[in-house]
Amino acid sequence: MANSKTKQRKKRMKKQMKKQLQNRVKEKPIVGMTFREIEDMRVKEQTDLHKAKENEGLERTALYQEALNKKYGGAVTVKEKFINPRASLIHHCSECHKEWYARPMWLLTKEN
Repeated sequence: MANSKTKQRKKRMKKQMKKQLQNRVKEKPIVGMTFREIEDMRVKEQTDLHKAKENEGLERTALYQEALNKKYGGAVTVKEKFINPRASLIHHCSECHKEWYARPMWLLTKEN
């Protein structure tokens, strides 16, 4: 009795292994592409990713510039991309024509 059960178990395991192997080795259609086309696709993906990050940075800068416009009436502009509230950025004043480094949280929270 025990011998037949082990045979059945081995047979079942062999069948499972065969099925797993077939699932792993499924053939996928080969797409005929040249090395140049593959390289162009890779470069395009990199530039798309770069543009997405660039646009994200510009959106954050636009939000910060809007906050500056509300507080200073459009006189102060930021000349660099906004990174975070604690990063020192170059700012320009259109009234006194000075440029200085300041942290965004100082300009938006302190009374100047």
